[in-house]
This record gives sequence, C-alpha cells and structure tokens, in this order.
Amino acid sequence: MRQRLRAGDAVVDAAVRRIALAIDAEPGAINPESGVTDAEPGAMDPEPGAMDPEPGVTDAQPGAVDAGPGSMTPEARVLDPEREVRSDSNLSGRGKAVPLDSTQRTSGDPQRLRCASLLKPLLFWVVAREPGFQANPRRWRELAEPAVMRSANEPTVEIWREVGAGTLLESLRKYTGVRWTVEPGGRSFGRVLVRADEVVAAYAALVVAAAGSPVAGQAGASVARQAGDPVARQVLLWMQRVGDDQSFGVRSVAAQVTATPVSSVAIKCGWFSDADELHIRTHAVTISGWSGSATVTPPRDPGRPFARTDATAEGTERTLAITCVLTALPISDPDRTAYAAADERGEELPIHERHAGAILRDRTRTLLSQKGPAE
Repeated sequence: MRQRLRAGDAVVDAAVRRIALAIDAEPGAINPESGVTDAEPGAMDPEPGAMDPEPGVTDAQPGAVDAGPGSMTPEARVLDPEREVRSDSNLSGRGKAVPLDSTQRTSGDPQRLRCASLLKPLLFWVVAREPGFQANPRRWRELAEPAVMRSANEPTVEIWREVGAGTLLESLRKYTGVRWTVEPGGRSFGRVLVRADEVVAAYAALVVAAAGSPVAGQAGASVARQAGDPVARQVLLWMQRVGDDQSFGVRSVAAQVTATPVSSVAIKCGWFSDADELHIRTHAVTISGWSGSATVTPPRDPGRPFARTDATAEGTERTLAITCVLTALPISDPDRTAYAAADERGEELPIHERHAGAILRDRTRTLLSQKGPAE
C-alpha cells in the first residue's frame, strides 16, 4: 500500500534483535578482518544455516513474518525483537516522542517506509542462488561488492530487472521468513515497503546463515561446527567495510555502546528523497560484534539474562546485536529543490546528515543500551 505522509509529519521506526553466538577459538577460525575472500555462489549449500527454504506462508499480508530466524534452525538462539516507533511534527535528536498512530495519513500502512538502499545486502545474498549467478560467480561478485560496500545503484537495478522483483522478494521470504512487497506502481528496489522489526528479522536470518550452527558430537567430544553459508559471510564482510562516509557516524556509536571494535560492526544505510515525496528518508541497520569464527549457540537457560560475553564449556559466548532505524522527516520546498540538484551531483549525503544523522545515532545508542533476556 502506498504511503502518503502529511506535510510536517516525522516518523522514526526502530528495532533491535539479539543473537547469542559461540566464538570458535580453534586455529584457522575465520577472522573478521580476513573473512571470506572468494565466496562463490555455486559452492554454497542451497539451504544455508539449515533454514527451511519453504516456511509455509499462507498469510498474504505484505511484511508478514512467516517464522523468525530462531525457528528456522533448531540451534538458533534469537531474542525477540524490541521495537520503538515514534512520530512527531517537530522530531529531532532530542525531540518529543509520541505514539506513531497520532500521525494521520490519507492511506497506507502507517508503519511502513520505502526502504531506499537498505535491503541491498539481502538482495545480493539471495540472488546468488539464481542459476545464472551460480554458473557465473565472478559476475555476482562484480555486481554485489559495489552494491553493498558503496551502495551502487546500477548493479542492484541490473539484478532487479534481470531476475525480477517477484522472484527476489519471494527468495527473501524463503530465506528470511519476511514477506515484503513493492508499493503499487513502484518499479524500484528502493520502493519496497518495510518496518524496522522486519528488517532486523531479515538481517538476523543472514547472520544465522553465515554463522552456521553447532553440531553435537559423540559423548565427551567437543561440539563441532556446521559450516556457515560462504555468501552470507562475504556479504557481512563487505558490510563491515562500508565507508565511514556512508555510515552517518552510526557505526562508531554501535562500536562504543557494545564495546566491540569498529571494524567488527557491519552496517548498511539507505537514503533518498524522491520527487513525489515531502520527506527525506534516511535509514541505518547495524550488526555489532560479528565474527567469522562465530556459530549460533543453542539455548541453555531460557530465563537467564546474558551479558555481551560469557564463558561456556565450548568456548566464548557473545551477544550479537542487530539494530534498524528508519526515518522519514519533513523537508522544505527550498531544501527539496536543493536536494534534487545535490543528488544529481552525488552530494546528497550531507543533507541527510543534517536532517537525520543525530536521530540515527541517538536511536541506535538507545536500542543497544537496552539489555535483552535470552530465549
């Protein structure tokens, strides 16, 4: 459903999800700096992370979550997402927050925003399974790397047209459990309508697939690891290498709050203000603490809260946090005119920073400061 925000409205939608990971300290474990350097789509398991590619969705509502990543593999330990939605006509980084439903709209789901470039890593993760890219992994890499690391639009437009929106969104449903749709009349990958809780659920599925899962061995033997999806790992590595000029300072905030190295924070932002909008959209997703040597751990004590790092019999357990902040903020007519010109020159990022940078950082800090219980 098409979303029409009233002039003056401001929307911020934010969510966090946490996953418990076991850190494998064995020699030869993948280092987050080295990671997977030559992931080939043809070499990966068609069911990464032991996820059921057919969750059995019958609900046709856009954005319906078929099954959380925690239910896709029995070893997954994913916490329930915590979600915060705010709307106010004069929202700022320190502005007053009121319930989202106070925002009036003429039509559309009030909790959905156009995604901009936020889903590019997920789209290139699932498109790697398409026969054409499995047969030509070099082409996949040539398209995926600039799309994820530099937010290049041309490669994403290419797969969107070649594979088709329907096929890509159905693949996302299969591998993440989230059903998304493009707004009616929308032809762009950037017009998929999303909510923050759906975005963190989908990126949690990417992490679960990349991490693999522990596999029980014989009695008394150490827990072995089921290898993760190499393409998912490569996508996360590229997200860790996104430039600071495209992170709005959110990566540094995530690293500070979670006490993890900046280099271990994967990030993807999306930004745009189209000609038919009275708002400027700026979004950010972060994955803090990802390590290529991590595996998803099974639950041991569902009621026990856990800290960022705990010692376990098999090694070290770490909490990985995924956040998403979506914003749609008012933009004046003069600013819209200036934005169109800046976008043509590729100089639009400072405008997004001025409007939304403080909000993205503030909401990310708030989400990561909250402690979540283990399932």
